[in-house]
Amino acid sequence: MAITIRPLGGLGNQLFVYATGLTLARRRTTELVADLSLLREKSSPQYQLDSFANSISRFEPASEREVSSPRMRQILSRFRPSGVDNTFKERGFWFDPRIMEIPDGSTIDGYFQSWKYFYGEEETLRREIQSVRQPTPSFLELKTQLAAEQPWIGVHVRRGDYTAIAQMGITEDFYYGRALDFVQRLTGVEAVRVFSDDIAAASKLPSLTGNSNVEFMVPTSESSPLENLLCLANAHHLIMANSSFSWWAAWLLDKPSRIVTYPRPWVDFRSVNDRDLTLPNWIGIGRESIELAVQRHVGY
Repeated sequence: MAITIRPLGGLGNQLFVYATGLTLARRRTTELVADLSLLREKSSPQYQLDSFANSISRFEPASEREVSSPRMRQILSRFRPSGVDNTFKERGFWFDPRIMEIPDGSTIDGYFQSWKYFYGEEETLRREIQSVRQPTPSFLELKTQLAAEQPWIGVHVRRGDYTAIAQMGITEDFYYGRALDFVQRLTGVEAVRVFSDDIAAASKLPSLTGNSNVEFMVPTSESSPLENLLCLANAHHLIMANSSFSWWAAWLLDKPSRIVTYPRPWVDFRSVNDRDLTLPNWIGIGRESIELAVQRHVGY
């Protein structure tokens, strides 16, 4: 028997799926299996979980298996009317406690973007994710350099495919300016390191330009997404984008002395409730001004 996961999306999304599956597998003392069918399309992101020492034991296509146990049939009936399909899909963006009850031999399907899915397995996950397989020399050099520097504020600017999906809600300069002012006033830290999937766009944000304390971190061509994430995770304080990438950078080295801000609302999809997404000690800051929000929602 095993718990089967279906990784999807980029590195951050794949990590959420993996973390949930790992927690379920460890609690049931069973194997963790990966079905990569959602990443097989040419337009899909590449599989990223092999960039660190993970606990996935094997790969196989997910298949529907017959359910003979009365207890399993009873549990399954809460997810699927037939009580036969052993694939469990999350109900929404928020934490779905039913997922934690699924039996051995199940497949999970969804994004699972909440720390509550892997509460109690933080130590294992942090150790695994930071165990980079075949780290590049540039990563090792930069990680050592960043760790030795005086306190600095990490800023993540997310663009990429967000620019093509209006509901994802691009995080603009209004948020970064307010968040940076807040964190600098609170901590006294001036140095800023900016990470982005579009450094050119990030360098045009007024709050980040023309400041000698701001440095834009341009990744090398050999760097993996995980390596870039771990470099951002070294930040003494962190200003997140509405991105699973910076979510993991914030979560991996979370500690009481670290100030973390995130943009609210997380996205503009009306069906998304981000109540279970962020850690209780992270600080939400408005993503846009009242004027812009009114214009966008009312249609001015």
